[in-house]
Amino acid sequence: MLVNLIRKTFSSNLLIATIVILFNNHTTVIPATKSNEDKEIQEAINRSLEEEVIRESIRLEKERQIKARKRIESEQEEKAQHALQQAIKESLLEQEKTRLKRIENTDLEKAIRLSLEHQREQKIQEEEDAIERANLEEAIRLSLEQEEKKEKEEVKEVPIHDVIILLDTLEKAKEKSPGAITNTFAAALCEKTSPIITSSHTLKNYLNSIEIVNDYIQLQCKNEFYNLLDDKFWDFYRVRTKEQSLYLLIPKDYSKKLNEKFNTEEFRNNCKKYPKYTPEEIIIGFRIDPAAKIFKKISSHKLKNKVELTPDYSPEVHLLEQLFIQGKDEIFGLWNIFLEGHGNFAKQNLIDIASIKTAPQIDTSGALIAGLDVTNFRNLIQFLSKNINTNFLYYLSCFSGGYNIFLPYITNLMNKKGNVIGGIEKPNFTVVTGALTDQIFLNATDFKVFFELLHKYTKKIGVHPTIFKDSELVDILKDIISNTDAKDPFGIMGLPQIMQPKTGIFRAIPLNENIGIISEFLALKHKIENKQIILNNKKAILIYPKEIETKVQIQAGEGKTIPAIVSMLPGIGIHKFESISTSLSFLELISSFAATEPAFEKYFYIKQLELINDEYCISTKAPDNVIVLNNVIIKVAKKSIDIIFSDDEKNIYLNEFTKKIGLQKTSTKLGHRWKFSNKYKADEFINAIYNYFVLPKSAEINLMLNKAFNPKSLFSLLPSKELRNLTKIKE
Repeated sequence: MLVNLIRKTFSSNLLIATIVILFNNHTTVIPATKSNEDKEIQEAINRSLEEEVIRESIRLEKERQIKARKRIESEQEEKAQHALQQAIKESLLEQEKTRLKRIENTDLEKAIRLSLEHQREQKIQEEEDAIERANLEEAIRLSLEQEEKKEKEEVKEVPIHDVIILLDTLEKAKEKSPGAITNTFAAALCEKTSPIITSSHTLKNYLNSIEIVNDYIQLQCKNEFYNLLDDKFWDFYRVRTKEQSLYLLIPKDYSKKLNEKFNTEEFRNNCKKYPKYTPEEIIIGFRIDPAAKIFKKISSHKLKNKVELTPDYSPEVHLLEQLFIQGKDEIFGLWNIFLEGHGNFAKQNLIDIASIKTAPQIDTSGALIAGLDVTNFRNLIQFLSKNINTNFLYYLSCFSGGYNIFLPYITNLMNKKGNVIGGIEKPNFTVVTGALTDQIFLNATDFKVFFELLHKYTKKIGVHPTIFKDSELVDILKDIISNTDAKDPFGIMGLPQIMQPKTGIFRAIPLNENIGIISEFLALKHKIENKQIILNNKKAILIYPKEIETKVQIQAGEGKTIPAIVSMLPGIGIHKFESISTSLSFLELISSFAATEPAFEKYFYIKQLELINDEYCISTKAPDNVIVLNNVIIKVAKKSIDIIFSDDEKNIYLNEFTKKIGLQKTSTKLGHRWKFSNKYKADEFINAIYNYFVLPKSAEINLMLNKAFNPKSLFSLLPSKELRNLTKIKE
């Protein structure tokens, strides 16, 4: 009944809440009695219970609502608190940003301010430095002027002596050609610029062929050429020994200029310190005083009619030495020397110059430099270094390049007993040889210009040899180049090689930008940088390294100028190229290599050669197209040039050329082919040698190879005895 009553009275939600409450409170419902009283009591109780339930429900509802409100308020408060905290945080962040920005701006302003201050300080410092530098420069200038003035006061300008020496005893006058040395003597007579020391042979040849010689130089001498040996131009002196006759010719104008400048009372007083010589001898530089009993002064008449020839052998330098005033003091002055004579090479000397250790290894038999054998030439160099103040030596001689550019300057060797042979000094003056290689050539010299330029660039104070700049050397030497003739079609054999004082090493000097040089340094530099060597528009290319391990590009100049490719190695030598690319045709490139006529064979090995095909190369292909040749070996000899190579299909070709005027193709043997193998992969050059000379071939081919390439000389270039054995050809 209570349940029904409650169900009728309250909603279902309230009923559930009431039941829960009643059960939770353990309320017990008293069952109804049948009596009215009990019924009323029961109803009252029930009403009371209902009211209590209602009140409890209301209370619970209020509590629930309060809790809900508190929860909502709490959540709102939390949200508000969170929002407040977020706002505070954002505010703090904004404040921090503002502070940092303010600091940053402050630092920037400070940095700018400091930078401006630093710039101002730097500018002030620079201005102060500039003022200080200007003051220092002015002080240095004044100091130098004072030192120079002091030097001029303390050290007087010294005499500069010039001399032309022609010592040849080999040349014989011919009906149509008096000879190169005789022509040089005639040119020196014509110019009348410097003293001349000459052998009786040269003088006799000149007198025997005077009309031919004078016709040769009459453009220089104009109308004077028949009276070159005249007392009004020259003072003539003759020295006669048991071995040979030498003549000294001194231009009167030369003596006059020196005397006008130096024959002063002060100079003559200074000469008293050297009683062995007269002031006249010291001024002129030669022992011309009769009391010295070296020279005898003669007239031109006696000179022309009493020339006696002496035996044909190399002059002894000790006879030449006694002609000079000797001494190292300043009063003796400086010497500029031009030396010319015939040359030759030591035909048996095939040794690599770098391997020479002992004197017996050097075979110099037959070698001549400017008319002197190697021993006498070496003695002359030592005399010029030790006994007089030499400033500049230019010597002109065939074959003075190659081996002859090294042999006279070797300072220490061992004899057979193992003792060191020393006492040889490196020249302490500038030495120039007028020969590029070991071959024959002709040369023309303008002595007047040569000596004038030497005087221009030589220091006038003291007797220390001048160390000339390259630009000065070019100016001095640019007109001393060989004539273009049959033996020198490219006109480059007279390019000079320079040895600076005390270096002991010659180097070619390009007289213009048309001369390209591949030096050891250049080859190494381009190898390290992995760059190709570009040699375009060159008249000549001079090669020093034995190995060039980078690509070389050679392009012809305007008008398709073909460059001369010249080996600068002494004796038999080889240059190994990794790669050459050129715009030249096959025949044009062969002409480049054939530019010289070397005394010893020069070989060029090119692993890969890219050029223009022509009828002389691979005739089975269309001409004038770019082709690549492999394992190319070129031999350059005096009268021939030969080339052997393989193509992309490993066929091997051999071409032979004969030199005449320049390069004339007189015969080409083409078509003998056999397959190229790769037995020695580690060394391409050895592998090429193996293929070209060791593989079994016919007797005809072997004979052709041996004739073209001279295996004995080629195999001498192989690096070791074992490799030579690998490539040994049966005799």
